[in-house]
This record gives sequence, structure tokens and C-alpha cells, in this order.
Amino acid sequence: MVKWLVTVVVIAMLLGASAGIFFWMYTEAKAELDEVKTELTDLAKLTDIQAELDDTMVELTKTQAELDDTKVELTDTQAELRNTRNDLTSTTANLTTISTELNQLKEVYPPRHFANLSELRGWVREHTPVTNESYDLYEKQLKLQEEAFTDGFIWSVYWGAGGRTMGVVRAGDGIYYCYSDGLIEWQVDKQVELLP
Repeated sequence: MVKWLVTVVVIAMLLGASAGIFFWMYTEAKAELDEVKTELTDLAKLTDIQAELDDTMVELTKTQAELDDTKVELTDTQAELRNTRNDLTSTTANLTTISTELNQLKEVYPPRHFANLSELRGWVREHTPVTNESYDLYEKQLKLQEEAFTDGFIWSVYWGAGGRTMGVVRAGDGIYYCYSDGLIEWQVDKQVELLP
């Protein structure tokens, strides 16, 4: 029986040792399995991160394309703005020119009568020729009429019998006859008087 007991003790020891080894191996295998599970979980997370990274790259590529389109639109808009500014500058210059011309026209249009004899005399002094040649009196009166109109005054030309040619002008309340040599006559009750 001792043999048997020794055998049982040896078998029990062997079984205990085997169980200890098996438990140790089981624990090690379980730890490795847990590590593998953790790595697989991390790998799954990494796969998710890679998918998110791929999506982000796609979005980045789209955003870059939109940015490139926006840059082209900005360049076009800047060119349009330069053209518009150039047009504005040109239009402003034209407007200034037209405004100046309009102001000049307003000074002479509508044509008016001379305000008084003094204004008439001053104007005639500046515009009448020195000589009085009979063959071009009418042309001289037409030239005076044109100059008067340019300066904003009404100047009528009378061409009568015998070649009598004169400007008939109203200044203040009077009617005056103006000759191309600078002479001015005044009509008073159908009488004509030479003015000094």
C-alpha cells in the first residue's frame, strides 16, 4: 500500500503540477489573447482613423478645388473692378467736360438782349472792325451777329435799300443801330440820333 500511496501521491503531485502548469499556460494564453484582442481593437480603431483620414483628404481635395475656383473668380472680379474703375474715371472725365460745356452754354443760352447801352458799347468796341468797306458790309454784320450769338446776345441784321446794312440791337429799353465800323445810333420816336 505504500506503493500505492506513493503512486497516488506522485500522481497527485503530477496532476497538481500539471494543473499548475496548465493554469499558468491558461493564464499566459488568456493574457496573450487579451493582448491580441486589444491589438485587434486598436487595429479596428486605426482602421476607423484611416477611414476618417481618407474622408478628410477627400474633403480637403474638394476644398482645395473650391479655393482654386474662388481664386479664379477673385481674379476675374478684380479685373472687372479695374475695368469698372477705368470706366468710372473716363465717365467722370466726360461728365466734367460735359458739365463745363453745359455751364458755358448756360452763360450764353438762351440769348438775351444787352442789359444797357454801356454793355452794348463795350461789346461793340471789342468786336467791330476798324474799316468800313461797302462791298462786305452785310458779311461783316453776319459775322457780328455770329459773335454776338456766341457771347449769348441777340443781334439782328438789317439789310435795306441802297445797301444800307446794320445790326438792330436792343439794349435796356432802347433800340440801337450798330454799324460794322463801330458806330451806334439810337432810335428816339422814329428819329435816329448818332451816339457819341
